[in-house]
Parts: sequence; C-alpha cells; structure tokens
Amino acid sequence: MICIRFLMGITLLASLAGCGQSGPEAISVSGKVTFEGQAVENGKIRFLPMKGTTGPVTGARIENGQYQITNKGGVPVGKHRVEIEAFRQRGAGTNEEQAPGAGGAEFVQFIPPKYNTRSELIFTVEPGRGPVVENFELTR
Repeated sequence: MICIRFLMGITLLASLAGCGQSGPEAISVSGKVTFEGQAVENGKIRFLPMKGTTGPVTGARIENGQYQITNKGGVPVGKHRVEIEAFRQRGAGTNEEQAPGAGGAEFVQFIPPKYNTRSELIFTVEPGRGPVVENFELTR
C-alpha cells in the first residue's frame, strides 16, 4: 500500500514538472551576414544576454552568409551583445588573428574585433513576435 502511494506521488511530481514554460521566452532569429559586401562563407554568430536579460547564450554557424537560431526556441527575449567570427586562409585579407586551436594551420580571423572580442553590436528581441530576420552588414 505504501509503495503504491509512493509511486503515485512520484508520478504526480514528474507530471507537474513538465507543466508550464520551460524557460524564458525565446524567438527564432535568422538572417544574412556580410563583410565588406561579401557573404561570410563560414563563421559563428553568438547572442550574449546583457544585464536584465534572462537566458542562455545562443548561437549558430554561419554558412554561405546565412544563419538560423531555432534551438531551444531561439534567442531569449531581451537585449543581447552580438559576436561574429569568421576565419579564412592566411593571405586572403588583413586583420589576421590565428584561429583558436588551429595549431599552425593557415586560417586567420578576418572580422575586426569590434564585431567579436570587443563587439559593439547590440540586438533586442521583442516579446510576442514571430520569427525575426536580422541581417548584419559588417565593414572595416
């Protein structure tokens, strides 16, 4: 009898744990990323929540100039600092920084620090909106 009540209690708690919203509201965000008018072929984009915004850092790969963030519902509602990184073979441009973990490989960061390590990009996700398209046109 005690075992049956215990199992029923565990079942009830497990079902209640699945109720309600599982985290902050998030919106799917996608768009294009260009640098000096050219599509960023391969890179990463990250949305880092700023003070007052609740939720995890979200991000995606940039492929052929496109990105899409839908995992875990997308980017949490609120204000974010955006970081964009992209690497290409050495000699294909300036502002060359060795790729992390490249181990002597000839790939270098070509996006200026003002878009990644010292990003000045701010993006706000408004609540209650559907999927958002946000393009980033980067210049030197």
